[in-house]
Amino acid sequence: PGWLQKFPEGGHASLESIHAGLWRRYEPHPVRILASRLIQINAMQMPCHFALKRGEFIQGLIATIASNQRLYVVTVPAPAEHAHEWQDWPRIVKQRTSQGC
Repeated sequence: PGWLQKFPEGGHASLESIHAGLWRRYEPHPVRILASRLIQINAMQMPCHFALKRGEFIQGLIATIASNQRLYVVTVPAPAEHAHEWQDWPRIVKQRTSQGC
């Protein structure tokens, strides 16, 4: 029953853990999070802003326990130019272009 389970702590889910099946029991569903930029907090506790391009989204995961849902940001290893400061980075996905009409 849902009252026996608890959601994972924190607000992110690594893509590696998703592929390993560690989120399977939460019936994960991918979602796109609409944002114009993302913010990473650096070691000095200062926010650093990074603009998203048109058609880019932050990938999210909706986890479900019974009738309760929670949103997690999907993370990947930080890009090489930011790896010295951050270990994880929100996964950025692009809008699929539709073919035809």
